[in-house]
Amino acid sequence: DASPLGSVPIAEPAPTGQEPVGVNASAPVDDVLAAGGAAGSASGNLNNGGASAEPGSGMSTGGMSTGGMSTGGTSTGGMSTGGMSTGGMSTGGMSTGGTSTGGMSTGGMSTGTAGMPGVSGGGSGGVPAPSGCPGTQRGCVVDWVGDWSSSGARDGVGTKALLDDVQGITSHGGFVYITDNHAVRRVDTSSGAVATIAGALGAAGGEDGPGHDARFDRPEGIATNGRVVWIADRGNSQIRVLDLETLMVSTLAGRYRQEGRNDGAAETATFKGLSDLTFGGTDLYVVEIDNSTVRRINVSSGSVLTVAGGIDPGLADGLGASARFKEPKGIEWIGPGALIVADTGNDRPREMGVSGGEMNRMNVTSRYGTEAGYQDGIGTGANFNEPRGLAYTGTALLVADAGNAVVRSIDLAKRAVTTLAGAAGDERHVVGVGTEARFKNMTDLHFDKETGDVFIADGSVLRRMYFE
Repeated sequence: DASPLGSVPIAEPAPTGQEPVGVNASAPVDDVLAAGGAAGSASGNLNNGGASAEPGSGMSTGGMSTGGMSTGGTSTGGMSTGGMSTGGMSTGGMSTGGTSTGGMSTGGMSTGTAGMPGVSGGGSGGVPAPSGCPGTQRGCVVDWVGDWSSSGARDGVGTKALLDDVQGITSHGGFVYITDNHAVRRVDTSSGAVATIAGALGAAGGEDGPGHDARFDRPEGIATNGRVVWIADRGNSQIRVLDLETLMVSTLAGRYRQEGRNDGAAETATFKGLSDLTFGGTDLYVVEIDNSTVRRINVSSGSVLTVAGGIDPGLADGLGASARFKEPKGIEWIGPGALIVADTGNDRPREMGVSGGEMNRMNVTSRYGTEAGYQDGIGTGANFNEPRGLAYTGTALLVADAGNAVVRSIDLAKRAVTTLAGAAGDERHVVGVGTEARFKNMTDLHFDKETGDVFIADGSVLRRMYFE
């Protein structure tokens, strides 16, 4: 199962079982950033205000062709492709996307956690909004789809649609795709129209088949290359594939409801506690809560290989099986030879990369966090509390810091961690700008390169933060 990832120099791994400490001199993340010329503060500059250097042009995930399948363009606004048909269902009409970045303030937002005057809790229907929000003010976090006060199973437009408990988010070509209530649902980024395109809301099962005839059981992570969507079907312990043209659902890897940790061919490999997945090149990378491992899946053959993590959960840097994770719930591919894992049980994001010519074992390093808590800062001077979803903007890594109920940003060039939205420890549901907003049940977040916005799964609501 050959990986497309190139050979990238990396620091030597820590001895097995040793507590990860410090910031290593080199790692794949550094090489990715250097290749793209990325520098300056996080994309969007919501942290502490101020202007940043221009992000590097070489590392945008939008423009990078991966195995002949382009992941899409790099526009952060402008005209949408309205009229593009996916599975025979046209969005109809030409739309301007509704996300113009013109005139948005780039003013500095506080990264502190103090309560904001004039902002109260409650459901989305009765929350007083600060000036300019709801709207497209930069940094504004709105309830875009779904109703915070009422979960359910109903397609519709915007807050008229009902969601149950959104788990995973991805996007391509003017649509956001989410996993929710045993189904895959599609949201038009221009209109907010929600359509269930695979599975049946509220009906668990494991059948392959067309659209609504297919069944899922607690699907979580989701990723796309623009042609298909891959789904981590946790309840069925399988990786499923949804063809976006035909809406046919099939199984890529895993044995139906057979839990385990076997590597090998698609038909014999087993998983346990599938959580998140990400696409990079010709491979998927998945994290498993119960196995505490990172597995690589070839998208053509479905063959599975464990590239990091051992038999037992724990905390250790190292190469391949010598590394240890504890209930990882998020993973993000940021470029050739480089991934980042949300090691939820260990309260920190961890970096992964290839080491020398070793393709089948990846090196794991810890550069952020030392214990559960909340602290902005540099590298290990910053702390997290049960991080989950991850999103890469091209220069920055966004983190759904679920235990703190905040959205964090990591400037990967400077290793600077700041708070973009929410207030640590204040778990409420509030519409607002930046740190005036509040979150209650964050599970994932996703940066959409076409609109330049961040989409956040927060219980029964898919929220939108106007970002670029």
